[in-house]
Amino acid sequence: MPDLDKYKEIIESKPNQALAQYYRRLFKRMVDEKNLNKVEDFKAIIQLIKNEWMKRLDEDHDAGLPGEGLMSTMGYRVGDTQGVKKEYRNMIMIEVLRGPIPFVESPSYMREWGSDASMDRYNKLKRFLKSEINSPLQKNNYRAISEWTEDLNWLEKEGQMYVEK
Repeated sequence: MPDLDKYKEIIESKPNQALAQYYRRLFKRMVDEKNLNKVEDFKAIIQLIKNEWMKRLDEDHDAGLPGEGLMSTMGYRVGDTQGVKKEYRNMIMIEVLRGPIPFVESPSYMREWGSDASMDRYNKLKRFLKSEINSPLQKNNYRAISEWTEDLNWLEKEGQMYVEK
């Protein structure tokens, strides 16, 4: 087991964007087959990151709209250039639904996402996907639209399993 106190200090010292990058790096390592013997260590460190996100969410500072949204912060990407596999996108959506989610600069933006495992969170994720699908900026991005549609279909079929009723 890693020295969690050391990791807690590292995590607390990271700014929001660097902490989100660290989370994504650990999350990717956790699903990499060559790291199977370290999965429990990664889970423990990821939990420390989630605890820090919860602490930051309770702090009352407002930095305006985030430069990078929640889904991007979590590593969610579609399309030809930086897109990730469907299974990885599904895992990210499950993490978003369950929470806790990273603090991404603005308490008002974070409130839009509702609480962990809530219908508010589910509905916000659904609105996010629909807005990307229907965005005029994306009208010629066929692969991205196809992947967002695929993810919306998954969410409507499976997503409520991760919501407390």
